[in-house]
Amino acid sequence: MSIKKGSKGINIVESIVIDHLGEWQKLDHENDFGIDGLIFIRKKKVQTGTVIYTQVKYGTSYFNNAQNNPNFIRIKLGKKYIQKHREYWENIQEPVILVYIDNDKRAWWASLKSSLTYSDPNKDIVLIPKSQRFYSHSKSDLMRLSGAYFKHKKIRLLVDREDVGYVRLSESIKFYAREYYKKWQNEKTINPILGEITVNRIGWKHISRPGRKFERIINSWLLLGVAKRIIEKISYYYRLGSATIENVNRYYDHDKNELFYGKYKLIKDYIGLRATIEFPHRDSSLVQVVIKRIRIIDSNGKIVMKMSWFFSVYEKRISVD
Repeated sequence: MSIKKGSKGINIVESIVIDHLGEWQKLDHENDFGIDGLIFIRKKKVQTGTVIYTQVKYGTSYFNNAQNNPNFIRIKLGKKYIQKHREYWENIQEPVILVYIDNDKRAWWASLKSSLTYSDPNKDIVLIPKSQRFYSHSKSDLMRLSGAYFKHKKIRLLVDREDVGYVRLSESIKFYAREYYKKWQNEKTINPILGEITVNRIGWKHISRPGRKFERIINSWLLLGVAKRIIEKISYYYRLGSATIENVNRYYDHDKNELFYGKYKLIKDYIGLRATIEFPHRDSSLVQVVIKRIRIIDSNGKIVMKMSWFFSVYEKRISVD
């Protein structure tokens, strides 16, 4: 694709995004990762925290009609190009899509992380469903790619007595809950989707904060073991409220103990992990764990830092605090 055509295609996508989906950030091509820009999805003029990595292809030179398939648009990217970039796309933790625009400025999209996008018989092409038009109604579908809108699938976890039996009668509930929490802080907790979740004073201070109703505090203390199991087992998540996105010119990397300068976007949001818990000693209940998360994205669209913390746990039948 020529530079002129490429710019025209990117401009069309930018216009669609700004008018119907949210915010567009064009990326430079100092590093050729096959990503032209980032889409920051807004809902009712509020940032959701959903970030979509986007590649743009424009014009009929990419259109391949070698086989007559009425349900798909066949885009020829080239076998070597796909092999070179697909591993990189797979390693990006956020959704990655291809947007194709024809000469009539109509646009379609497909997920570059989905196996259904690729053709086994023809390694040169990617397949875009004709039903996936890129416009205002794409918003919900794009948010689903990031896990934001999975409906509760009645995921059930059977917890062991050791997950709920750390409280004894010889001391207060707070004492044993604090002892369990201290032990949990020293363990590595990994979520299948979000990666490592830090357990520190942020979560304890939130669930035990002054002014919170005592029955909710006790409920959270008794669910700490359940919270650990949910984090380790559940891979579907829900966005809670809206995200905040800030433009910053530096960030501090705690792992490297170093301050970095440049143009970055700082995204802060909260995520819910849910499961119906089958308790060994009482009726089942829907439990939600809240994760606090920050992501920092550089001008090339790369996530240069990501951190997630355990923030809260409660039963959904109790009003959200």
